[in-house]
Amino acid sequence: MAVMHMWRPFRSSVGKNPPNPSIVFDKFHIMRHLSEEFLKLKIIASFLPPLPENARLRPQ
Repeated sequence: MAVMHMWRPFRSSVGKNPPNPSIVFDKFHIMRHLSEEFLKLKIIASFLPPLPENARLRPQ
C-alpha cells in the first residue's frame, strides 16, 4: 500500500516499483479537488434559469 500526494509523477513511479500497489491519496487533496469541482458546478448553475417553486429535484 502507498499513501501519497496526487501528483502524477508520484503515481507513475509507485506503479513501477512494487507490482500492483494499492494507492491511497490523502484526504486534504481529495477534498480540495472535490471543492474545486463543486465550485465549477455552482458557477455553471448560476447562469441557468431558476427552477419553478413546485419543481422536484428527484423524481418520486
